[in-house]
Amino acid sequence: MPRGAKPGQGRGGRPPGSKNRKTLLKQASLAAAAADPNISPKDFLLAVMRDPGAPIELRLQAARIAAPLVQPKPDTADAAAAPADPTPANCIDVITAKTLRDDRSRRRELEMKWWDRTLTAAEDKEAAEITERIAACEAALQCPPGYNEAQREKDRRRLVEIEGKRQFNRKHMNGVGLSETDDAEEALILARTIAFNRTRERRPGPSLNKAVRNFERKRREEEARKKGQPCPWPSWLDRSDD
Repeated sequence: MPRGAKPGQGRGGRPPGSKNRKTLLKQASLAAAAADPNISPKDFLLAVMRDPGAPIELRLQAARIAAPLVQPKPDTADAAAAPADPTPANCIDVITAKTLRDDRSRRRELEMKWWDRTLTAAEDKEAAEITERIAACEAALQCPPGYNEAQREKDRRRLVEIEGKRQFNRKHMNGVGLSETDDAEEALILARTIAFNRTRERRPGPSLNKAVRNFERKRREEEARKKGQPCPWPSWLDRSDD
């Protein structure tokens, strides 16, 4: 004989339109938690989270929502009372830091033009003037008290994050640059890392950048000698960042 019920006959199971066990447990848990009309939102969420009969998904959702109410983030008053990391507030002002950053960026642009042999005489003069400003500014920088290697590494990571913001804004925000806060923070971080580097003992011998420049200098001098031409070497290039 064929097994099973005929079409139209009851086949057992949950009747159509009725609620499943998970929904019933969820409603029962919510109703139990809301039984007290004076219950606070935090206590309501905690009651749902602690109800062993409630579905685990509902308990987890209540826990996620209740977490900030149970352990709120420190407010500005607490943050102000907490000891802050050393900052260059008493050593480097924002205007000086921004000027130094922009000068270094411009000098890198001019140096790339020199490498490409597209640097004009006016730009060569500009590069020399910028290099003088950079040297004077860096010599006046003071390293923040207590600043150390660990904080410099933290600052380096932050600079990478800020540069990522800049690239994202340029690509997805119609070319918008950094916010004023990020812009100032970037300049101050760069200034204090430069000040810190100046306090460290330099390794003996030329840096890799200087070694590359010396090689290029000899190569260009040899080319000029073969052509019987002078090979002026910009003095500012020897003072570029190492």
